Amino acid sequence: MKRMKAELKSASGLWKSEWTFDGKTADITLTVPFGCSAVIELEKAPESAYKDLGPDHTVGAGTWHFCYSPAAD
Repeated sequence: MKRMKAELKSASGLWKSEWTFDGKTADITLTVPFGCSAVIELEKAPESAYKDLGPDHTVGAGTWHFCYSPAAD
């Protein structure tokens, strides 16, 4: 199983969300509230999974869509 975690950081605290995959492709939409940022982690992910993210895998406010396809092991 592979896991993808998103942590939204704001002045009022920390919100976490986690998705678990069974080896299939998954589409995820994440909405980040104004004034927050999100740190995305994807375990054992190919770099292509991060193609829409910055180099530190952090996104700002807005709605973000990620498509994850497992790397060939």
